[in-house]
Amino acid sequence: MRRAAVKFTGNAIILAGGKAGRRRGSKAFLKIGGVPIIKRQALILGKHFHDVIISCKSVKEYEFLGRRVVKDEYEEHAPIIGLYSALKASETDVNFCIACNLPIIHLDLIQYLMTRAAKAPAAAPESERGPEALYAVYRKECAETLVELIGGKEYSLPGMLKRLGAHIVPRKDVKIICGKMDALYRIENPEDVADLESLSRGDKD
Repeated sequence: MRRAAVKFTGNAIILAGGKAGRRRGSKAFLKIGGVPIIKRQALILGKHFHDVIISCKSVKEYEFLGRRVVKDEYEEHAPIIGLYSALKASETDVNFCIACNLPIIHLDLIQYLMTRAAKAPAAAPESERGPEALYAVYRKECAETLVELIGGKEYSLPGMLKRLGAHIVPRKDVKIICGKMDALYRIENPEDVADLESLSRGDKD
């Protein structure tokens, strides 16, 4: 029996990344089953969150998604800037953030991050690369710290998590929650898309 759709309190933020005017080269527009990754993310997250916010440099490129699009407030290219801009625009206290090159939506992991963020400003899972700041939950209050970091040109994501006092979910716990699925699978280049079709069958939506 298919379980009822999970409804989370708060918004979802998708960091589109990439430079304006480079749509064809953006990871957000690589396709899984003929559907751009970012559109697929927006469709799935839209079932489970109050709203989905797209954070980007070029608003027009993402209007086709039919979601709220927030332009970065600073010209520099750094994920922390997109996160800050979206948190500032969000009207909800709790926000799940995901980068467009992390295509797997794992609801059990998101749920666990939500519970950890109830007692911390932010919560992020640990992957083999270290804490994953771009698949994490942030409270709106984090925007105050982020603007301070941006003002000091401190763009390090690990540094950001440390400054926020984020709860980091150990990799061993992430493996227990996600089972065999690599929920934090990251696209680094177009060739990685070849593996996405099989991974996407494990998405829990």
